[in-house]
Amino acid sequence: MKKTIYSLLLISLQFACSNDDDSSNTLNINYDQSIVEITFRQAGETTAPQINWFGNEGTFSATTLTMPGDDDLVGRVIFIDKLTGVISWDNRVPLGEKDIIITAVNATQTATERITLINNFKNGLFIGGFNTDTSDEPDFSGIINDTSMVLSEDGTADLIASDGSNFEGVGNWTADGSTVIVNFSTNESPPKEIVMVGFMFASSGGFEGRWGTGLNEDNEVENVMGLFSFEND
Repeated sequence: MKKTIYSLLLISLQFACSNDDDSSNTLNINYDQSIVEITFRQAGETTAPQINWFGNEGTFSATTLTMPGDDDLVGRVIFIDKLTGVISWDNRVPLGEKDIIITAVNATQTATERITLINNFKNGLFIGGFNTDTSDEPDFSGIINDTSMVLSEDGTADLIASDGSNFEGVGNWTADGSTVIVNFSTNESPPKEIVMVGFMFASSGGFEGRWGTGLNEDNEVENVMGLFSFEND
């Protein structure tokens, strides 16, 4: 009987030791979601991940450098709290999919985790208009809302007058963070090639900037012909 009890105790001890030797003391980072979907111009953050430092407190870091030639967004538009591991982002995150590699380090161990941030664009209908103010102190207040503009997910742009005139414009748009560039051709004869360069405001859904012809190497309107202001409808 004593022999049997001793054998059972030995087995229990071996089982406990094997657990200690496996993954029970290994760092693991656990976020609520491994895929986070957001919409264009939307800022936000994750919840804090679950991690057991095993009495040896450490810190978090992150990067989006997963492929050669990548541009690291961490520290510019994506951020990580070094103490909590919370990932946050502002409204300049580019459209598309970006992997964020999170690393946790203490004095004895290192752990990594991957979160995929997917920035989706929802078709945008904007209502606004243009003026001919080319002054150094732009005044957007007098712009009349007489034009509808649709920026579609495929990168196309359509403009149409809502004041009864026959003005139309067809082109494309691109976004670089908060800067949006719209190029379109009018339906006039001959057509005019117009460029709009402005900023999207996450708080109001507004889109304001300058319009004209030509684009210089700094992505600014070369020949400014006025201002535009649109609101997301």
